[in-house]
Amino acid sequence: MKRMNLKSVLLMGAAAVMLVGCQSKDLFDEEVVTGNTEDARQTIATSFDYKLTAEIPVMLNYNRAGALIEIYDADSTSVAVASSTKRPSKIYAAYTGANGQYQGKMVIPSSLIGKKVYAFSKSIGVKNKVEGTITRSGLVLNETGTRAEQLGKTGIPAGIREAIEGALPEAVNNEAVKAAAGESDINIKVKKDCTIEVTFVWGGAGNNYWTGFWGSPNDPDDVWKCQRGEPEPTWVCNDFKCNLYYFTYTAGHVPTAEEIEANFINDEHLVIAGADQATSNDLMGTTVRLTLNGSTTIPAGTRIGWVVTHPNYQLVNKWNPADSYAANYRMPFIYSIDALNPDQKSQSIRYAYGTGDDKVIVYGIEDLSTLGNDIWGETWPEHEQHIATQTHAENPYFNMPSDWDYNDVMFVVKADPIDAITDDEIPDMPEVEDQYSEESIEGTLLYEDLFPNQGDYDMNDVVITYKLTKFFNQQNKIVKLGYEFTPVWSGASYHSSFSFLFDDIITTPVNIFDDQLDYVPAYSAPETLRTFKGEVASGKLVSMDKDELKWDAFNPYITVKGTGYEVHLTKKAPSANAKLDGLDVYQRAYVNDSNFPFAMNIPTKNFEVVTERIRIDVEYPSFVNWVRSNGAEATDWYAAKAK
Repeated sequence: MKRMNLKSVLLMGAAAVMLVGCQSKDLFDEEVVTGNTEDARQTIATSFDYKLTAEIPVMLNYNRAGALIEIYDADSTSVAVASSTKRPSKIYAAYTGANGQYQGKMVIPSSLIGKKVYAFSKSIGVKNKVEGTITRSGLVLNETGTRAEQLGKTGIPAGIREAIEGALPEAVNNEAVKAAAGESDINIKVKKDCTIEVTFVWGGAGNNYWTGFWGSPNDPDDVWKCQRGEPEPTWVCNDFKCNLYYFTYTAGHVPTAEEIEANFINDEHLVIAGADQATSNDLMGTTVRLTLNGSTTIPAGTRIGWVVTHPNYQLVNKWNPADSYAANYRMPFIYSIDALNPDQKSQSIRYAYGTGDDKVIVYGIEDLSTLGNDIWGETWPEHEQHIATQTHAENPYFNMPSDWDYNDVMFVVKADPIDAITDDEIPDMPEVEDQYSEESIEGTLLYEDLFPNQGDYDMNDVVITYKLTKFFNQQNKIVKLGYEFTPVWSGASYHSSFSFLFDDIITTPVNIFDDQLDYVPAYSAPETLRTFKGEVASGKLVSMDKDELKWDAFNPYITVKGTGYEVHLTKKAPSANAKLDGLDVYQRAYVNDSNFPFAMNIPTKNFEVVTERIRIDVEYPSFVNWVRSNGAEATDWYAAKAK
């Protein structure tokens, strides 16, 4: 389409000699013979491949089998991330094996080498956050200090953590699960004299919530000191930790909220204090034997309920510390008696788990009402925006929504004899279904469509953003591959179709669209973008180990209708149906004899397309250093155009 002699391009200026990235002999060397010689094949094999990703080994060493570990490129709790518009990207995920470990390989943007990454887990018995640094040798994350062994303590049945994670996953709206349980009054009804023990299992409180403390515009770090647990001595910060208390009553007299607060919010009736995700591993297994009037024998006819408090929660207006509303505001208590809750709705879920003498009752309580923490102040999205921009809100208080996952306080109740508190009204905990997770890679594909001629090297004839997602089970076996492709620019008038393969895995082309010009007009941005979505759920990839399906095997290509040629990433194999007439060994590797690529895979969806008829190295000058160093330097050259 936009024909230009390659060597004329190379003589345009000093930067024109940049593409000399061969590790042994430059392909632009006049001594290299263009053609099908063995010398040419060896030269291609050792030449630069224009990859912006790196495959490195990863070792996850945790104390718990079956824990889902997700690795992100940024820490969502850090000052820098929380006060910016950047959102962390998940770059890897895996379940630990029977020994609590996982060994595999991850493909990441090369720019992450030498950078810190952050492994998060919502799995019970695993530390919520672990930091590590990616090196060229790989990534090792050791989390051997957790208290997963607490699960072996008396009162925590084997398999309960898997059952909880399966039935009430963290940060998921579990309203449908609760509705299926079909109960309203879920307090303990003691049918005959017994002893009762309560054992804390897990606290899901505090996930993904910012503190309500505000710093001054001149000291933005103050905003996050409370969240990190580093307040100044005179400060009072938000605290989303939970305390769990029990209260007793009889069917003839259901207590009021005032009676419960006066008589039962005390050390004598405290089950667990300060529970959230950060403390749960240390508190797990804590067991309390209930008493009534000083006796551990709970008589028949007694009823037992639960109340959750946020003991240290307060809102502080940094611009007006004397604000009495903030100083006096208290998060509403959450009760197992529906009528006492702020919205008069049930906040608890209850199941029976186990059989015979090993049976227990499992409770989960949501610590925020369906109204959030009250109807006042700004909405949560508005509050997040003020946090991100560090701007003073007219009303510094906010309405925090509930996530309705019903696992903010999880505990088990066991009686001796067990049938003193169980009956047919209590539903069995759902059987654990197969759990699945996912891992994605995103990027932008750039194509020059004049192959085998070079063109103007603006790399914008066909531009497509993509997202690929591996879905895998707890055995880390692939279930399916999902894909999304969006054509975003066409700097060409040639018509091209788009397809992809996965080397040695998906060998029959998956056709995405037949003509990019149907969706992106030549040389102009479309008003709306069309995204093509689908999945591959059969063939060789199914049941492969997740890391066997390598992102580097991704082989996307266009087929130019005007020439009939396919255009692939450098050194990628053509499809079985590719037109190869007249192509020498270089061109069949999708480079030319001057080592220019015809396609590139940029590991971000935010790549700014090169201006029409401007060479890529002009608008991205660091591209030169990246190529000259064979990809060792300027690995983030694509992050921003030159001004």
